[in-house]
Amino acid sequence: MTPTPFVDKNGNYLGIFTSPPIGGVAVPEAPDDARQVWTGKAYGPVPDKPQEEQDWEVLADAETQAEILVELYKNLVKEGGTIQPDAIDTTAAAKFEKLKTAVDRKEAR
Repeated sequence: MTPTPFVDKNGNYLGIFTSPPIGGVAVPEAPDDARQVWTGKAYGPVPDKPQEEQDWEVLADAETQAEILVELYKNLVKEGGTIQPDAIDTTAAAKFEKLKTAVDRKEAR
């Protein structure tokens, strides 16, 4: 048998198999994202990630944190005062706010 994508009875993607899995329903194509649900004619939209997962990605992004620290340090040395996010370049400021929000949410849990 040819490798075929399958979903379960609820439309949840199971994978591509050469033999039908128990309870599997063959569909014409695999989804772009495994979280998409087959609606009978097409896959639905990609669901949003839960906020906690989005926060984790931000907290785990060491490169972003390093960029923020470098920008903060540059401004501290240059201005010799407290650092406000708007004193940092636009990209780093946005990353700083995103990181700060994620940290605040984590501390609130």
